[in-house]
Amino acid sequence: MFKKVLFPTDFSDESYEVASRFENENSITIDTLFLLHVVDESILEELINGFSLLYNSETQELKDVEAKLKEQSLLKLTKEADEFKRMFKAINVVKIVEFGIPYKKNNRSL
Repeated sequence: MFKKVLFPTDFSDESYEVASRFENENSITIDTLFLLHVVDESILEELINGFSLLYNSETQELKDVEAKLKEQSLLKLTKEADEFKRMFKAINVVKIVEFGIPYKKNNRSL
C-alpha cells in the first residue's frame, strides 16, 4: 500500500487518461490521495484585461478574480473526487486548489 500519492490535474483528457492507466495497471491501495489543481496565475492578467474599469482598486479586482477561479476549481475537483478515489483505490482524498505556476507547485512535499 502507498501511504500518500499526489496527483496533479488540470482536468484535461490527458490527466484522466493517466488516472485510467493507473487504475488498469495497478491493484495497489492508496491510503491518502492528494488531488492538486493549480490555477495558473498567468491567465489572471488575460482575464482582467478590459474589466479594470469595473473596479476602483486593481488589488481588489485581482483578489476577486483569484477567489472566483479557486472557487470554481474546487467545485470541479470536488465533483471529480469520487471518480479519482475509485480509480486510484484510495481510502482518503484530500482536495487542494492553489494559485500559482503549476510546475512549481507540483514540486512539493506533503
